[in-house]
Amino acid sequence: MATARQGSLRLLKLRNPWGTGRKWNGAFSDGSESWTEEIKREIACTDLGAEGVFWMRLEDIRRHFTSITICPYRDGWAETRLAGCFPARMVDGFQQAYLLESETACDALVSLMQQEERASRTMMTADFGLALFKIPRGRAAGIGRDLATLKDLSLMTTVKRKVQDTLVTDCFLGATSREGAVLAVPLSFNQRSPPMDPGAGSDKEFTFACFSPHPMVVRSIRLSADAHRDALAAHIRHVATPNRLFASVKVYQATDAGLAVLVENASMEFVLIESRLENIINMTVSRGVEANAQGELSLHTHDSIPPMHAMVIFVAAAMPSGHNYRFNSTGTINRGGAGDIHLPPLAEPTDAMHAPFFLEGASPQAAGRSSGPRFS
Repeated sequence: MATARQGSLRLLKLRNPWGTGRKWNGAFSDGSESWTEEIKREIACTDLGAEGVFWMRLEDIRRHFTSITICPYRDGWAETRLAGCFPARMVDGFQQAYLLESETACDALVSLMQQEERASRTMMTADFGLALFKIPRGRAAGIGRDLATLKDLSLMTTVKRKVQDTLVTDCFLGATSREGAVLAVPLSFNQRSPPMDPGAGSDKEFTFACFSPHPMVVRSIRLSADAHRDALAAHIRHVATPNRLFASVKVYQATDAGLAVLVENASMEFVLIESRLENIINMTVSRGVEANAQGELSLHTHDSIPPMHAMVIFVAAAMPSGHNYRFNSTGTINRGGAGDIHLPPLAEPTDAMHAPFFLEGASPQAAGRSSGPRFS
């Protein structure tokens, strides 16, 4: 905030992170007659008319805004912004990610931003989450436009998903010549249609930004669907507390912005998992839902997980617009069985998000029971 006229005039400088679109046209807007050379000198205004930047009186802010996002700012820091999008469907094709490299060890702030819902009648707020992975020394140089696997990357941290316009977190980058680089993987699901839903919408656009005291290289890359699934699984493990139903079987239930369920079978037997998601209100569910005669929505899954494999059973994500959401969930697991059983059926020809995947680096464990086979 800047003051002029001996404190009687209070002006705030705002920035639209998208750089384009709506802009203030009232008092002290770019072409306003309210400006005088004296006021400009008093508040040191040198960027009048800059793209995405505008000034408003404090009373106008209070009149026209119900909330404001304050982004971190460091004088003299370098800034990089890249456009991105989440695909319209849950399991299709490549996913967006960002590779951060620095030749100087330094802190960095990374951010995801999206337009507010009121900017468009068709725009809705995504559930933003962000997983950050450490890339080993020398590995970044071999990454081109596409990245097929996260096998040799380690999770640094992950930010819980929330239905919000902006997400900000920090990380530390070592010099790439000595300590490697960082991969940032955005996560969002509430605007993505299940694979069997014929009414898929459009891709969801967002902006990825990186702020750092030293310039760094920020590249947009494409993750394979398998790699994105691995990022989601790492996120679920990080934010959830595992429920060990057998000595060799773990169930992770992440409740950030809804519910995501991951099952790990480290035994040498097949396991059968049955889950129910009922009384679903204001949620998008990755494997689709059924409606009864009363219009009540539910999901009933039945899946076999092979030995030494894991599976993301479903992701149920809270809808935007500040709606309250709710659900009831229960599940059971039993040992034994075989074959490729998945109800509802997985997407064809491949469903990387939900199909069982091998537990890399895990050791087979005894299948003895340690607790009851039910979870909720």
